[in-house]
Amino acid sequence: MGDFWFLVIALTLYSGAVIGDLIRSGIVALPPGQSEAALALGFSHVGTLIRVLLPQALRSMSPALVSQLIILFKGTALAYVLGGYMELLRSATVIGQYYTQSLLQAQFVAAIGFLIINVLLGALADALERRQRRLETQVSPIASIPAVLLDNR
Repeated sequence: MGDFWFLVIALTLYSGAVIGDLIRSGIVALPPGQSEAALALGFSHVGTLIRVLLPQALRSMSPALVSQLIILFKGTALAYVLGGYMELLRSATVIGQYYTQSLLQAQFVAAIGFLIINVLLGALADALERRQRRLETQVSPIASIPAVLLDNR
């Protein structure tokens, strides 16, 4: 097995462990009343997890998941430095040697593309985090109804 596959296995195990911990912490952070209510409505434990807990947990942990995606993207660049295979630089080398006769310019364009992708992913993570904060601060429609009206249902 070559260096490439060792790096793929290492990145997969690392990212899998981090994402698993993110999912676990997202579920644990939910109020216990969520799972209790689903169980009281007759959901099974698996149904409660899939239909009630995971959708709420995924919404709250989406900024952290995007940040992990950025780390994984940067890890693939590190894998190239350590002997892995990176198609982007190979393509830039081919373009630089055969089409523009300037390898440095082609490598520079490839580096700019890599940076743009990282910046865009970071902006996506920030936007998701701001959206999540905005949704958490909004008042629930049920909370704005006076308690007297709720008791008369």
